[in-house]
Amino acid sequence: MKKRNESTIMFVQDCGMLLFLTSIICGVILILFSSETYAYQNILMLFLQFLVGILVIFRVRTIATIAAAFEILLFAAYKLYMYFSEAHIIEVTAYIWPFLILGCLAGTTMFIQTIAQLEEINHLLNRQVDELTIVEPVTGLNNLKAFYTELERIMALSVRHNTEFGVMIVRLRYVAELKKIMSTSDFNKIRQRIAVIVEDVLRIEDYAYAMDEDGSVGIIYFANEAGARVLRKRLIERLTDREEYDPVGGEHIRMDFRIANKQYVNELEKDPINYIRVVEGEMAYDV
Repeated sequence: MKKRNESTIMFVQDCGMLLFLTSIICGVILILFSSETYAYQNILMLFLQFLVGILVIFRVRTIATIAAAFEILLFAAYKLYMYFSEAHIIEVTAYIWPFLILGCLAGTTMFIQTIAQLEEINHLLNRQVDELTIVEPVTGLNNLKAFYTELERIMALSVRHNTEFGVMIVRLRYVAELKKIMSTSDFNKIRQRIAVIVEDVLRIEDYAYAMDEDGSVGIIYFANEAGARVLRKRLIERLTDREEYDPVGGEHIRMDFRIANKQYVNELEKDPINYIRVVEGEMAYDV
């Protein structure tokens, strides 16, 4: 159905462009084959054609329609006045110009309107893709939206099965300073390396998520407070080891991190967003 709609829109768009070009070409032909008596008149009418098309291109179709109607009425009034007052014969080309102006208006309107429809379709598709995408492209970890979704599910399961788990956030210090001395590609390599290190340290049942573009990683771990301390110690040892960054050329840069964690307590944290905020609040104690 979507393919059929897009095909119809493209067909209407082609017809609109064809109608516009035909109107302009016919106007040029009228100028080339008209006598000198009507040369300036026909040039003016061609200019008015362009004016209508430009107004439509700038998405002011109402003004373009009013302008086209005014041009046709003014031209008809002028020709009738010359016919009755000066006895000038109305030439055959004078009957063609109103149709050329209307053709230009209709053609550009069809073309611009179909472009707007295609833009709307593309915007909708892009929004749907964004909504369905859960993988952060640089690190390969699931993104923040997936973090919230999975955390909400695990919180519900924890209440049902009395499972003990917690959330840990790993945040890179001095991000602004690092971005100043490193290119975007090099900083992205550091982010990728941080993600690899975190996944190496975690157990299979734990989950890691990319929280932002500054290298922050959120972790859902299934352990008690003692197990969280062990995990935190291992992360600090691996993440601050300069040799870990040899593959991405960051061995000469000191990597420093803040890490905070909080065990899940059903009575205190009911919402995943608030829960993550509570964990982020623990960062204040890691100085």
